[in-house]
Amino acid sequence: MKTTKEKRIGIIRVAPKRKNYTPIDNEILTDLRLSMSATGLACRLLRQFDDWDINVAYLVKYYQEGEYKIRKIIKELVSFGYMHAETRRNEKGQFIGYCYTLYEHPSLNPNYVEPENITCEASTEPEIIEVLETHKTIEIKELEPVETEATQALIFDYALKDYTEKMKAEATKVLQGVPNPQDVLDELNENLSKGTVKNASGFLISLAQRARRGDFIATNQLAEKRRKRAEREKWEAMQKVQQPLNLPPLPTSSAFMPKSSTFRKIQQTDLNLPPIKTISAEEREKMRQQIIEYQLKHSGEQK
Repeated sequence: MKTTKEKRIGIIRVAPKRKNYTPIDNEILTDLRLSMSATGLACRLLRQFDDWDINVAYLVKYYQEGEYKIRKIIKELVSFGYMHAETRRNEKGQFIGYCYTLYEHPSLNPNYVEPENITCEASTEPEIIEVLETHKTIEIKELEPVETEATQALIFDYALKDYTEKMKAEATKVLQGVPNPQDVLDELNENLSKGTVKNASGFLISLAQRARRGDFIATNQLAEKRRKRAEREKWEAMQKVQQPLNLPPLPTSSAFMPKSSTFRKIQQTDLNLPPIKTISAEEREKMRQQIIEYQLKHSGEQK
């Protein structure tokens, strides 16, 4: 007979398993050292194909935990031997990020060293776990940034208009050798424009340090705004070039206006309207030439 207290305790039952399942070593499921978030992320990654490569930005995009939480989970898996972090460098020897390999069991990780239980007089030297062959590994690669120089074409005047030469020199010095320095600077400008940063120099140094460690993922918000602004300026420049072209006016006499229904549809297009973004200048000019040719052709037939 159950007591009242036992009746109040929630019971969790496991529903019957379906046929579509993934075999995973129970060690990672029963290891109480791992948090539920770490166990869940590891299981989701292990269900993928062998030697399946992804990057941290992919996890940030398609999972709800966010960049900080996912990196914290990865560090937890590394600390308990389920994941190994390998430093990646480019041809010049510059640090560009980490490559993570996930194992089903710490004993399958040849780079994991499990510490001994420390007592008062126990040795602090770690015990090396025997290397076993693994049949399932997942490599999680950091996004490899495109190598650029900090002094090359940095844009300072998009979010802030009061960058002094001294501020530019300091920012350039901080970003020297940082992968993708423009992305780091854009992140600073974006936060400054929102008013969320009070110490610009300290925030930029923090971003640069994260970028060197491979812990920085750009939001690219300003880059997208800059791209749209460049497209708009290019379009406006094309319109200014087209405006000086004084084309001959279209004949409006009824004698030159054929009764074709097709021409009546074209006639409804008002060529005096200002250009719009949905039709490029080239298409608009082509349409205008077609109307002129059509009118000249039918004017000859009327004569």
